[in-house]
Amino acid sequence: MHVPVKDVYGNLRFIHISRDTVFLQTDPGGNLLFHGNQEVYRSIRSVEEWASLLSRAGFLRVDRGTIVNLNKGWLFDPKLRVLKPQSMKDDSILIPVAGKLIPELKQVLGGEPWA
Repeated sequence: MHVPVKDVYGNLRFIHISRDTVFLQTDPGGNLLFHGNQEVYRSIRSVEEWASLLSRAGFLRVDRGTIVNLNKGWLFDPKLRVLKPQSMKDDSILIPVAGKLIPELKQVLGGEPWA
């Protein structure tokens, strides 16, 4: 599925959501950002709209401002309650998971993909 986003210059672009997006997360200003392996794009829709739309495409909302692409490979650290993306070059990225969503995350990930 191709979706419209804005690049860093404010230009409208289309990205392939499943292929080009590792996770979506709000910035301090409340803007929803699409994070790829190296690129970041601004959404033109809300977190709620994307969570609903993308749930059938392998994405999961893990807190109020973050949606992850489960197809990109994740490690979960149960002590810190964070996800770490395996597909990104920046190994300092940790995605917080809301406590109430941990059981669903474990069910979706299956097995023991724990860090």
